[in-house]
This record gives sequence, C-alpha cells and structure tokens, in this order.
Amino acid sequence: MYSKLKLLLLFVIFFSTSCNLKIGEAPPEVKIPEYKPDSCLIKSTDSFGAFFRGNAATEEIGTAWDCFSSMVKSFKANVRCKLKEQCSPGELARFVEDNFFDENKTSNVKQKAISLNLQKQLMKVKKLFLGGNLEYITPQEMDLLIGLMENLKGIFKDLNPSMKVLTLNWESQLKSGDLTLQDFESANINFIKIINRFSSLIYKNDNEYFFDDVYEFLSELAAVSDSTWSWLGKFEEFLPLVKKLKKSITGGNENSLLGNEWELFLRLGAKGYVQYLRYYYFIQNTNPEYTSLKLAYYARTIEESFLIFYELLSFKESHQISKDEIYDILNSFSKIWKDFKVSPELTTELMKIKMLFVGGNTEGIGQAEFLKAQSKVQAVRSVVEEFLPYYDFFGLNWRPELLSESEALDKFEKGRDKLKTVISKINTEVQLESGYSLKDFFNLFEEVNKLYPQAADMDDVAGDVKNYACLIQIGTDVLLNKNNYNLGFKCENLKFDKLEFSQLLTRFGEVFSYYMKYHYFIKKQTIFHSKYDQQIQNRNLFIDVINYVYNILNQRKSKMISYTEIDGLINELVKVQILPKELKVSSLKLILKSLLEKILVVNGATSKRKVLGFELAHIEVLKREYLNFMNTQLYFYELYENKLNYTYNYNFFNVNISNTLKATSDLSLKYGLSEFLRHFQTPYPLTMGKDKKLIFVKNSNPYFGQTAVLQMNLTRFLASIIIRSYSKQNQKVSYLKQITECELKELFHDIKPLLIDMDIISPTSGDGFIESRFLEANLFLPHADGNDFASFEEVSELADYIFSALILGDQISVELNKNCKVINEGNLKLMDLDCIRKVYYELADEPSDLVFNSMPSYKNYVAKEDVNKWNEAFLNNLKATGYVPRVDNKVPMGDLSLYPHILQYEETIFLKFDENYDGIINKVEGIKAFPAFASLLRKVAKPQIDNGDINEADLEALFTYILKYGAIPACDKPLTILCVFEQDIRNWLDWKNNYKKSNYDLSANRSKVAKILGLIADLVASTPKSAVQSDNKCQ
Repeated sequence: MYSKLKLLLLFVIFFSTSCNLKIGEAPPEVKIPEYKPDSCLIKSTDSFGAFFRGNAATEEIGTAWDCFSSMVKSFKANVRCKLKEQCSPGELARFVEDNFFDENKTSNVKQKAISLNLQKQLMKVKKLFLGGNLEYITPQEMDLLIGLMENLKGIFKDLNPSMKVLTLNWESQLKSGDLTLQDFESANINFIKIINRFSSLIYKNDNEYFFDDVYEFLSELAAVSDSTWSWLGKFEEFLPLVKKLKKSITGGNENSLLGNEWELFLRLGAKGYVQYLRYYYFIQNTNPEYTSLKLAYYARTIEESFLIFYELLSFKESHQISKDEIYDILNSFSKIWKDFKVSPELTTELMKIKMLFVGGNTEGIGQAEFLKAQSKVQAVRSVVEEFLPYYDFFGLNWRPELLSESEALDKFEKGRDKLKTVISKINTEVQLESGYSLKDFFNLFEEVNKLYPQAADMDDVAGDVKNYACLIQIGTDVLLNKNNYNLGFKCENLKFDKLEFSQLLTRFGEVFSYYMKYHYFIKKQTIFHSKYDQQIQNRNLFIDVINYVYNILNQRKSKMISYTEIDGLINELVKVQILPKELKVSSLKLILKSLLEKILVVNGATSKRKVLGFELAHIEVLKREYLNFMNTQLYFYELYENKLNYTYNYNFFNVNISNTLKATSDLSLKYGLSEFLRHFQTPYPLTMGKDKKLIFVKNSNPYFGQTAVLQMNLTRFLASIIIRSYSKQNQKVSYLKQITECELKELFHDIKPLLIDMDIISPTSGDGFIESRFLEANLFLPHADGNDFASFEEVSELADYIFSALILGDQISVELNKNCKVINEGNLKLMDLDCIRKVYYELADEPSDLVFNSMPSYKNYVAKEDVNKWNEAFLNNLKATGYVPRVDNKVPMGDLSLYPHILQYEETIFLKFDENYDGIINKVEGIKAFPAFASLLRKVAKPQIDNGDINEADLEALFTYILKYGAIPACDKPLTILCVFEQDIRNWLDWKNNYKKSNYDLSANRSKVAKILGLIADLVASTPKSAVQSDNKCQ
C-alpha cells in the first residue's frame, strides 16, 4: 500500500524535474538531491492514505501539500537539467528512480523503472493541467505547478470532510449514528462544488485528452506498483460507453475531450457518481421498514438524473440526443453486459414509449423532454406511495381470512377507494402525452421476444400476444364507446389517444375492482362464517356487475353489443383458448342466439321483436330472472342459518312458504316461492341426500336438508326458464303451465351441439332423446299425468330426476371404469354387457354400498331376487334406454349412461302404485297404474287398434295381463282359428274377460315391471315413428 500511495506524488515530482530531452531519451548523469526517509514525504503519503480512507485530519492534508510544494521549490532551485529551460521526462524518471525506488535495489540492479510509455502518459497529464509541450516541462511551468498544488491543497482540505461518504466508507444513519442524512446531502453538494473548482484548473487552450490515454496511464501505474487492480478491466469495458455518452451529450470527437469540454464532462461524472452513492447507501440494501425512505431516494435519484441530462444538453447545438445516438449508447451497454441486447428496431419502439410519457417524437430525446420527465417524478412518487401499502392487495395476495368479517370488508372498501385514488392521480398528475397503438405494442413485444427468446415461457409468445388483438379491440370498443370492430378496422391497428388512455385506465380500475371482490370474497369464500352472508355478497356483486354493464352499454351510441361483435368475441375467446377448445364456435353462437332471442327477452318464444345483439332489455331480463332465483335461494339460506345438518319436514315447508307468500312484498321472492311451492307440493314427496341424489322412500312427510331445497330451487328455476322461453301457448291462459314435445325438441336442437361438444350426449342422438325424456316426464314422475303436454311441475321434477341420475351415473362409472374395458368402435365407445351387469349387481347387493343408498327398496329386491331373473330384468331396463341387443353383447356407453334414469323411474312406479310398499304390485295397484301408461299403449298399439286386432277398451286388461304374465299374447299360427288352442291366447282371453273378478290376481315385482318397460321399448322400436309422435305441432 505504501508504494501505491507514493505513486500519487509522481505527478508533482515529474512536472518539476523534466528538462529538454526527447521522450524516452536516456537521461544524463546529473547530480540530483535525495529525500531521505525521515523527510516529510513518508508522513505526507500516510496522510494521503488516510484521506482516501475518509479518516484524515484536515490539517494533515494541508501539511502534506506544503511538503510537496517545498520539494518542487527545492528541486527547481538546486537541479539543473541538460538544457537549461527544458527538463525531459527521462531526467524526471532518473530522479524518481534514484529517490523513490532505491529501497528496492538488489546487487546494484534496480527492480523497478519508469517505462517510456509511462513517461509519455505523464507528460500528457502535465499538458492537461499546465499546457505547454509534450516533450518537456519548463521552469515557468514549474512555477505554475506550485500554484496548482496550492489550489489542490485548498480543494483537498475542503473535500476532506466528505471523503468518508465519497469513498463508500460511511455508515448511514439507518445503520448507525455516525452522520445524519443531512450530512450525506451536504457531502454531495460539497463534492459538486469542488468538482467545479477542480475543472477550472484544467488548461483550456489547444488541449485535447484522449479517453484511451486514461486507461494506458492507469495500466502503467498498476504495472510500476506491482499491483493488480481488478476494477481496471471493468474500466476498459466501460470506455466504449463513456465515448458514446460523451459524443451524444457534447458532440465532437467521441474519443477525446477538449479543454473546454472538461467542465461539462466532470460535472456529468460527479453528479452521476452522487446518484450511485444514493443508490449504494439508501436503496441497495435498505430494510423493508424504510420503504418510504427508499422510495424517496429512488425518486430523488431519477429526478436528478433527468436534470443532469437537461443541463448537459444545453451545451449541445441540437439540444437533443438522437435515436441513433441512443442506439449507440445502448449497444455499448450490450458490450459490457452480455445479457443485455438491443436492436435499431427495439430502439424505435422504445422511443414510442418515450412519446407516451414525455411527448416529442421518435427521432430523439430533447432537452425539454428531460425537464418534463423530471417534473413528473414527484407525481409518480406520489402515485407509488399511494400504491405501495396496498401492493399485496392489488396483487391479489391479500389474506382477508386473517381479519374478522367486518374488518375484512372495511379493509376491502379502503383498498378499492385507494385504487380509485391511484388511477385518478395517474390521470391528473402523471398524465400521458400522446397516444399509442396496439400494433406498436405488438412490435415491441415481438422485438423483445426476438432478442430474449430464453425469457419466453412458451413458443411464439409474440404470436400468442397478437392473438388477443381483436379481443382487446372488442373490449375497448364496448368500454370506450367505439365502433372499430363493427366497421371492420384491422384489430392490430387499434390506437388510443391520450384521452382514451385515461378513460381506459379508469374503466380498467372499475372492472378490476369487481374482479378483486370476486377473487377475495366469492372465489375463496374464506371470511364469511355465515352462508347467508356469503350469498348476500354473491348477489350484491352480481347485481353491481349487471348494473355496471348496463351503464356501459347505455353510454354507447348503439346501446348494445352487436351480433358482429358477439360473433367476433366468441371467435377470439375460442382462439386464445379462454373457452374450452372442445366447444365449437358454431355451437356457442347457436346458444347465444337462443339466449338473446328466446331466453333473455320479455315475452320469450312469443316475442316478435327483432334482436340485433346484446341489448339493454336483455340486461333487465337477466337481472329480473337472477333476483327471482337468488332471492329464493337466500330465503332457504336464512332458514338454515346456524343450523348445521338441520332438517325441516315437508309439512313445515308447505306452511312456512305459504305464510311467507302472504307476508312478503318482495315481488321476486313471491314469484320464486310460488313456483317452488308448485314444484314442491306432490302426493309423493321425495327428498335428497347431501350428494343431491333423490331418496326413493315412501314417506308422506319426509325431511329436507338445505342441500335438497337449494337443488330443488335450481331445478324449478330451470323449468321456469324453459317453459317461458320455448312454450308458444297463450301465456295469459297457460303461463308456466305446460310445454309440448315439439317445443322441447326446439330447445333440444338449440342446445344439442353444445351437449355434443361437452360429451353429454352422442352425436348420433336424434329427436328420440327428447321424445324419451318427454315420455318419462309423462309416465314416471310423481306429477306425471300421461297426457300430451309436459307441465311446469313435470318439467321441474324431470330436472330433479336428471340431475340425480347424473350423480348416480358418475358414482357407478367409477366402478365400471375400474372393472370393465372400454372398447372403441368408430365413434362408439362400448362395454361388455356381462361385465356391466356384474358391477351393477355387486354394487346393489353390497349392504354397505353408498352408490345405491338412495334406493333401499331396490337393494332389498336385488338381495331377494333370483340372479337369472335379475339379469333378465337388467336387460329389459337397458332396452328401455334405447339399447338394441347386439350379437357381440356389447353396450354403447351412450345407452349405458341412461340406465340410472330408468332405475329411478322404475322406483317411482313402486313409490306411486305399490301402496303398501312391499315391492309387489297387485291387481288393484296395477289397475290404478294403468292411466299413466294408457296414452303410450294407445300410441304403440295404434296399428293393431286400427285394423281391429286390439280393442281400445281392452288396453287396461292388456296392461294388467303383461304385469301378470310378463308378455304380450301372441300367436304365430297360419290360421287364426288355431290360435284358440294356444295357451297364451287362452290365458289372454280368460284374463280379459275375468281379470276384475276378486279371485283373479297378479303379483308383479321389479323384474316383471322391467318386462313391461322392455316390451314397450320393443313396441316403440317396431312401430312406425309417425304412429308414436304427438299430435301437437309447434306453432
């Protein structure tokens, strides 16, 4: 360290000893006075060491400079160079070597010497401060050197109090009490003032100093001191950047500084170093508890950096840094930091971002733009200070569950207000200066992706981003009352002016507020201990969103979202895979068309008004229907509040709902409860388990848990929507009373493509699917009446049955998939019949089974029935799904999925007609069951009735005969007269004539009822389709 510090004196001594020799010429033998170790030199070098550590006494610094000055004066008085008025660098080298390096002599051979290149560099430094010739130093210049040292003494003494800060040896007040923050700023102010004084010492006339010489000079110093300066390599790397900055800011030759440019460049360096000190002490490792202070210093650093450039550009004739110069500077950075990459195209896109915030153009950054940027720093700081305390909140990382319910809601409202404040400040205080196009954003993203491909999480990210262009255009058209998409403008050419940006930011804040509420209180549902309170939040948020959308549309000139925009929205949502890729665009468009033209319209299917898109009227209907559903839900949530696992019986609901209907003034609740009661009241009430499966137990007063009534409210609501939207009956006469089969087919045709996409039904499913559901609604449900219409009660019950069967089917499918192999045959998926039967049988025969726990009577039947008869019954039930037996004994999965539905319908037959619920239907019970099947029998036997084979009056006898014998009487004799000898015919004739007599009886269990279902299925399959279609036509 000692030898390094002595080199600092080399400048002074060198300037005072050089006499007229060419650079590098060997010095003459001249008697030169020596300075012994007990002189002031050693003490002075120690003082300078302390100075650069930041702990020197000010008086010591003055003494050290006096020592150097006296040495120069003594040298001038006592040393004579070869040429009287000119001392060469070679003579200086000899003097230094003899007086400073002698301590390193070994056997009269010097280990160190001042190289010719170092002599050359020292003379360039001499010329920088004193002017003159590079070949020598004159006595006059020595006098100037003495004056220079006097000035440097004053500079070093004034700088000394700031050195601890400047040399990175200060511990800030955040860590200790050495100095205050004011001391830090005072040190910086002092540093800038002293740099200005120092720059005034540089010789201004005809003086050019090259940046490469700085590196050469420092390299030579390192070599002569036997030291390795690790930072010197970094210095060499930074030189290209320094050159580009110099040219961009001051102009001229980028490789050198003229004498009149030093003042400006030193000021840049000093102020830049101050910003680094501020980062080093207050930003780099500041504790989180000092975030506001850290932010303040960020702002101060950025603000002063802008001011530096503003001041420096005042010296440049063009008063701006051009785009090409900016690219050169950034490209220089890329040579220093290999991970940093830039291109002319990226520079152009960055200039467009610059225009957005400070204005100007893309050709450069002007002096005034730096001043404008500086003026906005405090506004940005104010915004960030508002934002930071709610960073986790806005980042969707807040945890409301750690607070009480009231505290969480209060905190949320404060956060939402804070978001409004932040956006307001951005719009009013930060302010954007120009517009920006979507195409420019995509170009920026594409260029970044090209330069930094390793940063992409997926292939072709830039291309993926472009896929959102039309989605953004449609969204902003709606939010900003624009019409670009309808007019066919290219989506990527979308451009926003600064006013639209402000409006868009405000809209974004509003939409994001709603999303935050959903995220924190609806999606997670973690803070509400009360289910009722949770549902209140759900309802209020939905209504707030509906009202918001209404207000947005009301501000549009068209007052709607057009079909063109809707179609585009669907296309884009599928393209970017926000909607499942399984859903086809055509299916979604058909569903939306039905929604807008049939469901969300005031008069449903009877409406004659032409619909052009999503209109204000649709929102009003949506709000009305939602409140109809949700307020009824809230009634049940409140009823079960704080009553976990509590149940109310059937009679309680009949009374309580009736009383509520009389007392309430809430029209939506009155409407909903009235429908619910129509659905709920039945001679054969069925409740549900927690898994939402219907429980088939005969009970006139069953108990209902919350899950059951909530599910029943959903199904009655769906039934209401279906009938109101698709029934074309006279609404004044039959409002919510009934719907025809062909009207249900219309619904089916509308939703069929979506059901196929969702793999709920097979693509081969035709109208038979809805015909079967319509038939089931009229035959098997508690409210079934066997006529040609499906009533509101039947449709709502059918929905209960469908949902219940789907759940039962899912539970059974788990075991089927475990035990049975799926076989692919074209588009069909098949399973082996024997394997299916085995799984069903084992599930139903297992006493602890939870799959068939909703059918206890059926489990009893399975336990008692002969397995062969059960197998036959299984096949008959399977045929009732539409299954046609195959030679290979394989069953299509589509038919198999309907099997749980058939089981439920069969259980309902026993629930309705097996009066003593013993699992057997006798003759009296069979006769009572006949009206439910009469209409179907009449249809399937129509050809036989028409040609006289069957008398319509004999259908009841035929029905009960099938119950008793499990078959339809048939004769295949060539002559009819011979049939009287057939046992089946004799049994039929006997039964037809005598079945009402008391001594004629029948006993039909589930196996025989299954035979009826199988026979009906066979008849339907063999009967012309026109014969079994309803006589009602859609009008």
